[in-house]
Amino acid sequence: MATQYTGDIAYVETTVHGYYGTPYLIYQPTGTAVLLRFEDLAVPAGALVRSVRARVRARAPGTVPLRDVAEVRAAGSATGNSTEIIVDFKGVRTIASLSRDFVAASPSMVDVDYAPWTGSSFSYPRDIATFEELATERLQLIFPAPVAPSAIADGWRATLPSPPQTIDLTVNGGRAWSGGVATPAAPDSDYDVDAEIDITGAVATAVASASVPVHVELTSTMPADLELELIDVDVLHVHEVGFPEGSLRRAERASEGRWHLDLPLAGLPDAASAQVRRLELSVSADVGTTRVLPADGPTASPDATVELVGGRSVLVRLPVALTGRFEQLDGVRLAIATDAEVELAGELRRGVEGAHVPTPGESISDVAFDPVIVPSTDGVVQWVTMTTTEPVELDGGDVWIALQPARGTALLATTDAAALAAESRTLLRWQSASGAYRSLSAPAELPPLDAMVRAIGTPPAENPVGSVTLNVGDRSDIAVVADPPAAGQQFVVDLGEQAITPDEQGLGDVPALRVDVLATAAGTYTFDRVRVFYTPNEE
Repeated sequence: MATQYTGDIAYVETTVHGYYGTPYLIYQPTGTAVLLRFEDLAVPAGALVRSVRARVRARAPGTVPLRDVAEVRAAGSATGNSTEIIVDFKGVRTIASLSRDFVAASPSMVDVDYAPWTGSSFSYPRDIATFEELATERLQLIFPAPVAPSAIADGWRATLPSPPQTIDLTVNGGRAWSGGVATPAAPDSDYDVDAEIDITGAVATAVASASVPVHVELTSTMPADLELELIDVDVLHVHEVGFPEGSLRRAERASEGRWHLDLPLAGLPDAASAQVRRLELSVSADVGTTRVLPADGPTASPDATVELVGGRSVLVRLPVALTGRFEQLDGVRLAIATDAEVELAGELRRGVEGAHVPTPGESISDVAFDPVIVPSTDGVVQWVTMTTTEPVELDGGDVWIALQPARGTALLATTDAAALAAESRTLLRWQSASGAYRSLSAPAELPPLDAMVRAIGTPPAENPVGSVTLNVGDRSDIAVVADPPAAGQQFVVDLGEQAITPDEQGLGDVPALRVDVLATAAGTYTFDRVRVFYTPNEE
């Protein structure tokens, strides 16, 4: 492939001479010749290494100062200036040409002879003006007058056209990759070797053993134009969270619902502006086998409520979309308000299979709701639990509940039906004297309203419903759902590129990370082994 060399442009005096020995002065780009490139990756011990790649590039050095590719010394035991200078390449190298940095006014190449090393001695001298490409370990330069070796090392250049045969990439001294001219490079690359190497595992191993900073090194078996760049570096710092009460925090929850778990970040430098990218914590739950769905919502409508009075049943549909995660129904949760004590009762009915419009059918024999006494709520809507006298096996169809106070009256809150899909609607019906089921009458200006109801059920063991959902920053796409056993389950909430800062959550003067918790069951939840992974804001 054609190779283009980059670098500073300098005047050089070539070994090709014109008439009367006058040298041609040309612009010739200078290259780079090194045996090693390295990068030190500043990573704190215990950090999470998610990705590190190294871009390695190598090509022939091109035209470079002799000092970069050889040891330049006086011949024999001579010190100081000498008429015989040895250029030792420390290995067989292909030398395409020798040239002089004209601007540096280094010793002239006129009347200079050279002799290549044959393996045991230098060959006969020849005029440097006739220099032709050769492979040798050393050159002897013979000058008409004494010169300083340093002047030749700094002011003369050699053109080395051969790319490196072998290059090695190491991480903390351990080889991570080896390549060379046989390694394919992209067709549009100016390098003979141009590759991206995944060193995530090697860096992670080094960090886990506290061998930090991590030293990444690219070496060549011969002088080369080497480039090393660490790219796609995704390393997260870690902060161990401690609670004021100790290493863990317990939350007693009397019902399903949503709450916040605030993780204090005391001791984390510049915690308020830290870019939090990941959260790990262990959760234990002392809960029963039943779950409540939905655990949050629906939203109460301010437009109307349904009055529950004795002598008339109000029917509420429990659609398959609500109960489909359960193998049996154990009860319901209703949003009720009352100004005086009321006793609620009810029965259950199957939906009519194949009906064009969802319709209640026959009662489920031998199953009803245990009567429940609701004390006055002073007109404030509260969730009330009604449990079945025995579990209802679900058959994949709708279930309807028929509600009727045994004494007193109550108000059943409603929700805007427009917020629900057709298959999820908790329809309201009443049964006329003729036996027909009808929609509740409402003023024409009201939107369609459904009942505010939640289902209590037992999911199948092979397809559990998570008892807790964790989220950060209310980002539903990264919420983590699981059913933590009593021994504790490790949760990982990974925000990916959607980093969040404690400042964004606006929790006041004490930096903390707020975690949204949604529980589908009442019980005790314990959080411990909490770690926050972040990048400092300046990164």
